Amino acid sequence: MSHNFPHGLDQIVQEYGNPRLYVREDGTVHHSWEQIALGTAILPEPLSLGWDLETKISRIRIHRKLVGSIGAVFSEIHQKGFWPLIKTFDGCYAWRAKRGQQKLSTHCWGIAIDLNAITNQLGEIGDMPPEIVQIFLKNGWEWGGHWLSRPDPMHFQGCSGY
Repeated sequence: MSHNFPHGLDQIVQEYGNPRLYVREDGTVHHSWEQIALGTAILPEPLSLGWDLETKISRIRIHRKLVGSIGAVFSEIHQKGFWPLIKTFDGCYAWRAKRGQQKLSTHCWGIAIDLNAITNQLGEIGDMPPEIVQIFLKNGWEWGGHWLSRPDPMHFQGCSGY
């Protein structure tokens, strides 16, 4: 079942909240943003961390409004036997700007997830399995690999136009 995700910054803030309201003077985010915005999604099977392959995770922190959606995506990937195609989990919630830009990353809301980063770097075509891409797209997620000006094939997000 697809979800009608927000388009553009105004709709993203309306749907998911405004993390800028929680920024401290030093640029860090107050922990109350995380308490308000984030939930936990349980993975069907553990995934290796991209930056520490020995460490496996079984849950991720994601915006609470996307816990069900990412759960459906990962359940379908697992049920269809595509789980081994996800080699690494490379991040979801992270307080940071978009790479090379001044505006907040969708990771600040916890509405983006990165997978298989080693072979799907920013600006490259990458090798994200089409089976994984199709399941995310079917569930309403946007895939960064479709972006023409700056492809980001590791990246999936629960919004568009930002």
